[in-house]
Amino acid sequence: MKSSIYWLRLASKNKLEYTIRVSPRARHVRLKVTAADGLCVVVPKGFNQSEVACLLAEKQAWIEKALLKVGGAPPVLTLDYKPGELILPAIDERWQIVYQVSGKRKRLSEDPLNRRLALSSAVHEQVAVFALLRRWLSLRARDVMVPQAQSLASELGFSIGQVTIRNQRGRWGSCSSRNNLSLNLKLLFVSPEQLRYVLVHELCHTVHMNHSPVFWQLVESFDPEFKVLKHSMHSAWRDVPAWV
Repeated sequence: MKSSIYWLRLASKNKLEYTIRVSPRARHVRLKVTAADGLCVVVPKGFNQSEVACLLAEKQAWIEKALLKVGGAPPVLTLDYKPGELILPAIDERWQIVYQVSGKRKRLSEDPLNRRLALSSAVHEQVAVFALLRRWLSLRARDVMVPQAQSLASELGFSIGQVTIRNQRGRWGSCSSRNNLSLNLKLLFVSPEQLRYVLVHELCHTVHMNHSPVFWQLVESFDPEFKVLKHSMHSAWRDVPAWV
């Protein structure tokens, strides 16, 4: 595995060394803490390593406990990572994020005209920042992807039930036996073509609740490029910010 060494700044102004290792066999980011190697971040090939700092900021409580367990220094991590914008390729949107401090209430306000999100109060708490942004992403996905799924179903002649938005770790979408669709909010970070493929895929499950040859024939009838898109979805997770 290819390795690179980086540093975290601690509250004590000391530094903590950590290693990023690129593994072609890894599918997701993994954190490892050992007495010999300290903190190691294993990432898949092609992963955007600029997202690692954000991931470590969110996992700082776990890192502290793990380091103490192996006899390392008791750090208080003070990574200061706050995303400055949100780029949502699936719906061709780019949102600027600004941070304000006012009062004690955590709040996110939206300016749709200027594509601007303002987070106020306790913005130094990264966990709170990420939670507010994930909540907004869920609402944005609901407002855009639910109507899109319903419109595509009507256009292609499918009958569906409810469409819900979730933040799933391992699935882009699913279809229940009652033809209810569940879509992953992370689809906001894929291309429009990939999003449409996932929608077509789940719509076809309302007819065939399996991945039989006849199912894939139905998918192909609505999306002739489905094989390329299907393959591309395996690596599309890398385009999703780690904090999401």
